[in-house]
Amino acid sequence: MGADAWVDGEWVLQHQRWYWLLGRWVKVPEGAVYAPWVVVRATDGTPYYAPSMWRNASGAPVPAPPGLAFAKASGEAVVSPEGDAEDTGRALKTPPRSRPHPAPPPAPP
Repeated sequence: MGADAWVDGEWVLQHQRWYWLLGRWVKVPEGAVYAPWVVVRATDGTPYYAPSMWRNASGAPVPAPPGLAFAKASGEAVVSPEGDAEDTGRALKTPPRSRPHPAPPPAPP
């Protein structure tokens, strides 16, 4: 295993619902690199979510390392542009296996 590294929190889609995956400290797998999540747009402007991923030196995906310590969720409401509280569900500590999906809601403060 390599050094410890901080991985920021991110939105993940699991069972047709968005969840906030808490930021965490991980032990970096030997020779692996981390690609953070991004929102990209197709040529027609449709936004797609590309989840984070760990890759080995040859570019093949490797399993995400387990978290060593986790950020704490604030418990504060996420508010819509109209000022209404949004139900964002629960926060996760384990990343689901994922592939590109429509864009998630904005990150919590």
